[in-house]
Amino acid sequence: MSVAHIPFEGKVRTLGIMRDLSELTSQKQLYEDLFRNAPIGLGIYRNFKAVKVNETASRLLGYGDPEELIGIQVLQLVCPDDLTFVRERVRKAMEDRVPVPPMEEKFVRKDGSILPVLVLSQPVVFEGEDAVQIAFVSLEERKELEDRLAREAAMQEQEK
Repeated sequence: MSVAHIPFEGKVRTLGIMRDLSELTSQKQLYEDLFRNAPIGLGIYRNFKAVKVNETASRLLGYGDPEELIGIQVLQLVCPDDLTFVRERVRKAMEDRVPVPPMEEKFVRKDGSILPVLVLSQPVVFEGEDAVQIAFVSLEERKELEDRLAREAAMQEQEK
């Protein structure tokens, strides 16, 4: 409830405004549930540091608990080969505040292995401050299948 004392017609009047926040609370809970249980990796970062990560992202990156990723510099999770163009994508999302188109990148897991991913980024407001939310899916199985098909095609070509 908001209360204000306003001069009106020579007298001070009290104006009160009440707002039902139950719908907002319900929507916030729905978002939290969707974020937490999404079948894709989700994360939010601010000033290049992770501030929120879901369990799928944590699992795909080889971490036991999403909390292990909180505070980590997000560029640490990017394969060095991809750093140049990822920095530009991060800058665009953070400074220009525009969604960044989907892009294939390579992330570095906790154990140092490489995870090929498809990443989407978009600016958001998180806890009242500008941030960027990323969504990513593993391309590992697709890449393995592509490699296997390419090997089989090469073998068939050699047999001719």
